[in-house]
Amino acid sequence: TIPEGFRREQIAARLGKPDFVMKTATLEGKLFPDTYLLPTYITTDGIVKMMTDNFKRKVGEIDNDTLILASLVERESRAPDERPIIAGILRKRLDQDWPLQVDATIQYAKGDWKPIFDTKYPSMYNTYLHRGLPPTPICNPGLSAIKAAQNPQESPYWFYLHDAKGGVHFAKTIEEHNLNVDKYLKP
Repeated sequence: TIPEGFRREQIAARLGKPDFVMKTATLEGKLFPDTYLLPTYITTDGIVKMMTDNFKRKVGEIDNDTLILASLVERESRAPDERPIIAGILRKRLDQDWPLQVDATIQYAKGDWKPIFDTKYPSMYNTYLHRGLPPTPICNPGLSAIKAAQNPQESPYWFYLHDAKGGVHFAKTIEEHNLNVDKYLKP
């Protein structure tokens, strides 16, 4: 089973196939997360074909920007019902030329999923430093995140955060967001 949100490196580790990373260099986002029945004799190329064929079958045609947005939504959300709202917030920020300020993009650039404390990390993926979408998807999103990116929900919100228990808190203004930070993230 390949969970939603796994990166290529995580899939390679799960499969025990180090060459998987090299063979999927341009496929981040298109390695469909699912449960696969793999014959013992399958090659890495066979696995890649199985995953990309599954992506084409389940997702169909999708433009690159929507796929990148879906990968952000996958890593930034914890529940299917919040994904369309988060996609809408990110889409609204893009439309207004705001920086996305998505922690998951820095985590991707650093190669781990540890909490982010340095928003100045030098990378084209750092959406605190660079406006717009990152250059590529940052993970392999599932259908829920892809559908949210294709159909973002309009809302009055511009900000969101998750508390330590995984609950999402939306805010309309930076002042409301800062209150949420103080209330839900500070010890």
